[in-house]
Amino acid sequence: MNKQRKTYILLAAVIIIWSFVGFQFLGYLESDDEVLSEVAYTKFVPKKAKDKELYKVETHDRDPFLDKYNKPKKKIKYTPKKKKDPVIFPQIRYKGSINNNGKLLFIITINGAQKIVKLNQVVSDVEVVSGDNKEIKVKYKGEVKIFKK
Repeated sequence: MNKQRKTYILLAAVIIIWSFVGFQFLGYLESDDEVLSEVAYTKFVPKKAKDKELYKVETHDRDPFLDKYNKPKKKIKYTPKKKKDPVIFPQIRYKGSINNNGKLLFIITINGAQKIVKLNQVVSDVEVVSGDNKEIKVKYKGEVKIFKK
């Protein structure tokens, strides 16, 4: 084959390829809008999941570095402590004290009612544990609180 013949064959191939590309391009430009048909949708039903296999990691009692057997540690169970409800004291005010023949009496106001109380005397669930001229210790439902004058 001579050189001129090869050139004509290659020129024909290039013209055929470019014409094919041109027709494709013009076909896209002149195409009408396609009417999309409605697609029938089906209800999605998920597949049932398979049960997973549970694996348990077993511990070995032998220490590979020391070549000794370890004793299994005891598990400590944590039990949370129950919180007690806070005791709400009645409205108590310490007014003062009276010394009556060596006995100390205390004047206190409990919920607006004024009382004269001796040591260890219980008045409406309030017990005076100890006291002096400046302050008293009062016990109410197991809780102790200090009231000052």
